[in-house]
Amino acid sequence: MQICIFEDKGYANLLPLTYTRPAYLLRAGLQTLLEKIITQLPAGQTNLVLHCRKELQPWLQLQDKYPVNELRAEDTFFINGRLLAGTPFKTSGKNFLLSYNDVPLLAKLDAKTMKKFVLPSVFDLKTFRAYRPVETKSSLPIANYFWDILAGSSADIQADAQRSGQLGQYLSDTAHMQIVNPQNVFIGRNVVLKPGVVLDASGGPIYIADQAEILPNAVILGPVYIGEKTLIKATARIYGGTVIGPVCKVGGEVENSTLLGYTNKQHDGFLGHAYLGEWVNLGAGTENSDLKNNYHPVKVQISASREINSDRQFVGCCIGDHTKTGIKTMLATGAVIGCFNNIYGAGFQPKYLPSFVWNDNSAPPAEHRPDKAIQTAKIVMARRGFELSKEQEKIYQQVWQNSAKERKLLKIKTAGWSKK
Repeated sequence: MQICIFEDKGYANLLPLTYTRPAYLLRAGLQTLLEKIITQLPAGQTNLVLHCRKELQPWLQLQDKYPVNELRAEDTFFINGRLLAGTPFKTSGKNFLLSYNDVPLLAKLDAKTMKKFVLPSVFDLKTFRAYRPVETKSSLPIANYFWDILAGSSADIQADAQRSGQLGQYLSDTAHMQIVNPQNVFIGRNVVLKPGVVLDASGGPIYIADQAEILPNAVILGPVYIGEKTLIKATARIYGGTVIGPVCKVGGEVENSTLLGYTNKQHDGFLGHAYLGEWVNLGAGTENSDLKNNYHPVKVQISASREINSDRQFVGCCIGDHTKTGIKTMLATGAVIGCFNNIYGAGFQPKYLPSFVWNDNSAPPAEHRPDKAIQTAKIVMARRGFELSKEQEKIYQQVWQNSAKERKLLKIKTAGWSKK
């Protein structure tokens, strides 16, 4: 039996993070959503197929060992890639569909049905209902918005770290530092821990991956995950629920936030209940608010025309790939900032900015020319030893096109450029 991890139309609620990756490659704890789903599959189920939007397919085929958008006519178990997997999946039974509201969660179609199956660009309930499976309702947890992932970060770190079987292991000299609850700490290979570092795992595990470096007097309070080759700056304060991906530079104060990877927040400034994509750079003193002064639930504008009541008291910012902030940039509670933006200037930035925008708060925002933005991305990536692939560049060009409607709705001044 093959197992298909699919993208559904709900990926749009996770923009701008999902402009450049399928939803199942978002990180939740030590693992991506995809990795979490795989750990819940029955033993021996390795016949995995990934589904994604067509513009992501060439890049994803280079990234993963699994076939992409290649379903065969055999019994197939379908799993929504936005699932926040916590319990093992039951893959047996006849044709069925588990759904919640308008979301397909799990489904099974037999080989006879799969001979007629038409693979969509993105899945929805109609995709499965066309083949008349037995449909039942379920309330499995799913990532509808970025704050849903952040809400479970502490529990995810706890579960993933325990599952690793590595807690209590040390591969570094820890004599010159303070560890609280050492049986709840993992320190990977070639990790550098400078004098005065405090690792307090009394509130949850601390997992430090290989080749990370923690500079003097940094304080880390678990549950926290620090990825490979990440640098934690001197006197940084990293609080529970924080997930920092590989090759990041992080300083200042960070709480219950996720940084996917290759992102810099290395100066003073508060980042709380925030979700940042890759290759983001926060200028010195950049701050975000994650709590309203009246303590009411935070409303988040997730698109140019749609605002959501998060029903949560703490919601910080969400920032797409390759966006940069200037020094002292202020981000409002629940701010959503797209990909390839360059924002700076006095006062709070707008609560919502689509992708490819240049905003200095002293004049109306204008489009950030895609050729210039991608040229900068190449320079940034080269500094870390990475080369922008043709497949990635095509995705970035597609982000420009896919976000054009948003910029038009918000009357963003056009860049006045031409490919000719």
